[in-house]
Amino acid sequence: MSYRELSMIDVRELLRRWAAGHSMRKISRETGTDRGTAGRYIAIAEQLALPRDRELSEAEIHEVAQRVQARPLPDPSAERQAIAEHKARIIEWLEAKRPLRLRKIHTLLVRDHALVASYDTLRRYAMEELGWQKKEPTILLEDPPPGQEAQLDFGKMGMMLDAESGRMRALWVLSLQRRQPGSDLLGIHARPSAPRRGA
Repeated sequence: MSYRELSMIDVRELLRRWAAGHSMRKISRETGTDRGTAGRYIAIAEQLALPRDRELSEAEIHEVAQRVQARPLPDPSAERQAIAEHKARIIEWLEAKRPLRLRKIHTLLVRDHALVASYDTLRRYAMEELGWQKKEPTILLEDPPPGQEAQLDFGKMGMMLDAESGRMRALWVLSLQRRQPGSDLLGIHARPSAPRRGA
């Protein structure tokens, strides 16, 4: 019997976003977890009446994970079983130096290996079983107290005309922002662009 599992790190982050009031769609998108799976963990958290005004304890998170992961999934469909027989071949194609598109893999399996399964079933299998196109979850961090964090950015803003020389210059900006009123720093530096070839 198969079970759907998330790591404790994934469960903790999912529940943290739920406690922060994020929508199911946002939780699914930013953690890389499908909405059905995320919904099962959240449903258990609500059944347990877990608080949303404080950080959950390890014991509470473990209880949610244990209850969800102890729930067996339905047996896979005939199509999914047929796809699973080609698991090694699919992984080889996806992880090749020049990986094949999943649509191409479906065509090859149907044409050369007599697979009877839809592309949508193959796509779900690849995402759920092989981690295909799974996004790395972003970690939600608490805002630190004022003055304890700074954000530094540097980048090219565009081009500007130097009125004195008549030349175009690249405009670079250095921005330092602190979480404290009146402490932002903005530095601007202009430099001549590289001369064009043949000029």
